[in-house]
Amino acid sequence: MTAIIKLIFGFFPWLMRLLSGYLGTLVGFFTAYMSRKYAMYAAIVAIFMSLHAAFILFMQGLIVGLAVVTPPELVSAWSWVAPSNVVDCMTAIFAAKSARYLFDMNIGLMFRGTF
Repeated sequence: MTAIIKLIFGFFPWLMRLLSGYLGTLVGFFTAYMSRKYAMYAAIVAIFMSLHAAFILFMQGLIVGLAVVTPPELVSAWSWVAPSNVVDCMTAIFAAKSARYLFDMNIGLMFRGTF
């Protein structure tokens, strides 16, 4: 394979300069077109991801904060029923639902052009 490339570069240097110039122009046009087209989509997905992360942190803080305000008897009864990692489980559930929503939204943006 390298012998073929050396042969082409050795015998046709003008052709390589011509093809590399056209290829560079084509790649430049393609990247400019794609960056303009998908920059807004990437920004929208980033905004939704940050909003969902903030929501998950809010829910985790809300669940932990409820343990402070509720009566100790209720917290004790709840600890008999619920596992010790209930906050982590609820956070994982919200994160999975958020990831699924973002995946569906991203697929909708890519293939249908709508949310």
